[in-house]
Amino acid sequence: MKKLEKSLGEHLPPVKIYREDIEDIYNVFKEVSSEIEIKADGFMFENLDELFSHPRDKIKSLNLLIRNPYVSIDFKPSEIFLFSMDDTSVQVGLYEKIKSIVKKRRNWAFSLITSYLSWFIAGVSITEAAVYLKRNGLQYLTEWAFIFRAFILMICLAWLFYGFKIEFKKHSQIFLRYKKSETSFLKRNTDTIIISTIFLIMSTVVAFLLK
Repeated sequence: MKKLEKSLGEHLPPVKIYREDIEDIYNVFKEVSSEIEIKADGFMFENLDELFSHPRDKIKSLNLLIRNPYVSIDFKPSEIFLFSMDDTSVQVGLYEKIKSIVKKRRNWAFSLITSYLSWFIAGVSITEAAVYLKRNGLQYLTEWAFIFRAFILMICLAWLFYGFKIEFKKHSQIFLRYKKSETSFLKRNTDTIIISTIFLIMSTVVAFLLK
């Protein structure tokens, strides 16, 4: 009796990967084969040094594969496809290692935004605010209790709107530079954060004066 081998394949959600991730995937392949095929944006590269010498530090597609045993990962703008021709212990090991490298780049904020939890919180906030208003009447629109409920509701709706925005615009981003060379979110958006904070404080003061 002989076990029949079967292929493994999985579509992974788009992520943002960097040079160190590409190096990690390459090194995983290198554990079992020295013949690694590298394709990116319609070109084939002999090695990582040639790939990283690409004139642009961001590419649209990337494919890494070995043929014996056959395992590949294909980064496309809309998806990532991980594939193994057979389910031998060696190939399954490669498959899971590469998968873990990709999954660590998943955006936790994106996962939270698009989760059912966000919809549940928004639904509860809308229902609670409506019940409060119906129970107490329109004269309580300026009460702090209602203002707080409305504020939480606005945050939930903005959160979901942002989730929809990135859901429809999501795509893989492949950078040939190291992540540590990327400017942080806070540094890129310092002015916006300061302005938003000032606006929030002013809105709170105005709401208090109108009470």
